[in-house]
Amino acid sequence: MSSDSILFGKYRLERVIGRGGASTVYLATHLVLDEKRAIKRISKASQAYSRFRQEGLIMKSIRHPGIPIVYDFEEDESYGYLIEEYLEGDSLFDIVREQGALSAARTVSIGIQICHLVHHLHSARANPILYLDLQPKNLLLCRGTVKLVDFGRAALAGETGGAVGTPGCAAPEQYAGEVPDERTDVYGVGAVLYFLRTGEYAPTGEAPAPPPRAGGGGIRSRREKRLRRIIGKCLEKRREKRYPTVEALERALRRSGPGFSGTGGIEWGERPFPVVVGVAGNGRGVGVTHLSIGLAAYLRDQNVTALYVERDGSGTVRELLRCFHRSLNRFGCAAICGIDFQPYFKGNVRLEEGNWQVLIKDLGTDGWRQDGEWDVLVWVRGGKWWNPPGFDGPAATVTVRNLSLRRPGGRGEVEGELAAPWFENPFFPPEGAEAFYRRLWETCGLPGRGEVSSWKRTAGRILCRVRP
Repeated sequence: MSSDSILFGKYRLERVIGRGGASTVYLATHLVLDEKRAIKRISKASQAYSRFRQEGLIMKSIRHPGIPIVYDFEEDESYGYLIEEYLEGDSLFDIVREQGALSAARTVSIGIQICHLVHHLHSARANPILYLDLQPKNLLLCRGTVKLVDFGRAALAGETGGAVGTPGCAAPEQYAGEVPDERTDVYGVGAVLYFLRTGEYAPTGEAPAPPPRAGGGGIRSRREKRLRRIIGKCLEKRREKRYPTVEALERALRRSGPGFSGTGGIEWGERPFPVVVGVAGNGRGVGVTHLSIGLAAYLRDQNVTALYVERDGSGTVRELLRCFHRSLNRFGCAAICGIDFQPYFKGNVRLEEGNWQVLIKDLGTDGWRQDGEWDVLVWVRGGKWWNPPGFDGPAATVTVRNLSLRRPGGRGEVEGELAAPWFENPFFPPEGAEAFYRRLWETCGLPGRGEVSSWKRTAGRILCRVRP
């Protein structure tokens, strides 16, 4: 079947977006509604066709934001077609392949979302729905929200669930041909967490736990050990030693609590709104873009959803898009290494609004003249001796001396300024840079990790209520 084919008089096929086993998945456009759809096709002659029909029935019976909507099931003489919601996002497998092992905070937050999804499956009907193929390729991260796709191996409790799941993610009882239960999915969640923390699949037949990250101690080290114990308990070979339910696993993950919760957001009445951080420099080449990307990466690793917005017209974001072969979505942005980037747009371009918790505006040297909307303003001055000492602009919330630009004979840290350390790759700041960004975040008057119960904006100011 070629692209531009019309199915059932209303779906125009655009391209193939996935293949697996006997099925092919197409991106299609609904001609009347002008909306994207994912269409999964399988031959009626396939032995998996009966399970394909069951997949449609199971998905149709579930309503959850993290599970694709099934709009229809169609058949012709040779094939069956499952018409689903099209999801824009990256699989956890692709995210780890691009970014490497994720931070503990991101791992815990993603794990909590997975548990919530799987618990919904287990409790949606009197007879629990078992997913039985939890693996990084079947979980998408769509702008901070985890989505579960491909229910081809899902089964009701008491059924076998068909073929064994993915090696490194399937529970031992699946290899042994035993009847699975809710604890089989608990193992799958643990296997995904192991992959997120190590970048590798768990060895089969063992109950491994990932090694702690290098460096760090005290509270950070204790939290890491808790996460390792949680993953190890999920991956126990004997299912009676695992958490009895994904609900119990979710409670354990919430208690481990490393970093920002990343789930509450910032509220203005009942409507979430982002904190806007403007970053500007007192000269070209002082490192505004470098430090802005680093701040976005720091928030990413603390599981805070952030959007980097280019406001200086430098063209840096479009250059990144070309380098990483990315295209813009309907929000006018694209994800690179887990960071959402929005390029500079000339004129009045109307885009769909997102729900990021933080907007980081790269104002360059004079972007603040055209865009004066921010909650906090960070001025960056260079560390070289010839960099100008002052700023020709509005008052800053905090001033940063970019010591990464310092050379022998350059000026050092000055009282009242924060010193930014040297780090080569802003997409993956090292531990020293992480400490700097934490200090910057708190100096701006923004709440620390796990401290916020509610945020409100009054007369342009951010008020924080700190947990007792």
